[in-house]
Amino acid sequence: ASSVPPTTVKGIYCIPNECPEPPQIENGYVIKPQQNYSFGDSLRYACESGFIVDGPNTIRCQANQTWSSNLTTCIASKCPSPPALPNGHVTTHGTVFSQGDNVTYECDPGYELRGSPLRICSDSPDAGAYWTGEVATCEVIDCGNVSAPTNGHVHAIGQTFMSRAFFDCDNG
Repeated sequence: ASSVPPTTVKGIYCIPNECPEPPQIENGYVIKPQQNYSFGDSLRYACESGFIVDGPNTIRCQANQTWSSNLTTCIASKCPSPPALPNGHVTTHGTVFSQGDNVTYECDPGYELRGSPLRICSDSPDAGAYWTGEVATCEVIDCGNVSAPTNGHVHAIGQTFMSRAFFDCDNG
């Protein structure tokens, strides 16, 4: 599957120069490899799961029978640091997050967790490294309305965690 077809001029048969086998890369592979590569052919590299391309991912067979460009490398994909959790805390194991690493979220007393309590560093060929699940937030607990006692009344200042209510009895 050469890009430059063989030509014949006055009985002289010319064929395109061939390049050697493409270089192998650690944690990567050639997409749709061919048996032979001739002048003008190009190939693309991809990385195994958990790794991303660092550098050009396409190289071309040159007329001098060498491959163009610097060889790409595959480096471990890393998730960004997990977001902080106001009114809660994040439990991690280290400061660099690779595929399979996880973080857990817990809220302070009086707050309840919305979102995912566990997020895992994952990887996709298109998006790179990302955190699974929904972003966690800690919402203050809503205690609801306070009912007045029989033969009394209530004065509530808010209805969330740490709010106060004052009760009074009717006269008599």
